[in-house]
Amino acid sequence: GGRFCITMFSPYANISGPNCPVGAHWRKIFDERQQTGYKWPGEDINLKVLVRELQASLSSDERAMSCFPSYFHVVTADQLKKALEAAGFQVLLAREDRHPGHAPHFHHDGRESTQLVAVKQMPEAVAGA
Repeated sequence: GGRFCITMFSPYANISGPNCPVGAHWRKIFDERQQTGYKWPGEDINLKVLVRELQASLSSDERAMSCFPSYFHVVTADQLKKALEAAGFQVLLAREDRHPGHAPHFHHDGRESTQLVAVKQMPEAVAGA
């Protein structure tokens, strides 16, 4: 048994303020993948490539670019909830919300963070051993 608690970026986050072209572009990728049936449409979004392709203001700042991961995974609360329920967890909380600890440049529409809390009971055979 155990507990699962996570706060992570949702597809609705930005990285550079309310009109973030990178956030808008990864939402477009996410939506396209979701419509074509991807199980995890927010998997493996390459932030470094996106920032450079969109010629965002940070793309010429190598020091700033070194802070970005080459991979980025975003997920909705519903997607994560379904996966955890399929693995035998009881989901206590699943939502997209604005995390109070995130800086304003991540803000978009109030659903920037996926937050999930779940528990899984220990099997009786193990608990009684």
